[in-house]
Amino acid sequence: MMDVLEAVRQQHLPDGWIGAGFIRRKVWDTLHGFKEPTPLNDIDVLFFDPDDLSEAREKSIECLLANAMPGLPWSVKNQARMHVYNRDRQYVST
Repeated sequence: MMDVLEAVRQQHLPDGWIGAGFIRRKVWDTLHGFKEPTPLNDIDVLFFDPDDLSEAREKSIECLLANAMPGLPWSVKNQARMHVYNRDRQYVST
């Protein structure tokens, strides 16, 4: 888990976080004493950059993470643009 956190930290993403299932899975597996980890669907990486709303930026970060840690299912989303996708008011942070 720490290596995943470090890989994301090295991207220097504005307001960058790892969330959702990756964190929940680790907590629940530990609390329930599972010997084998629950299968990982993806690693959600969130950040907030209103100056670059392009999907290309997200894909570029996914490629950098995949090169740093191959074989992991990275999913990178800039929350500054996700309000359009979710049909919400504009977000102000991750």
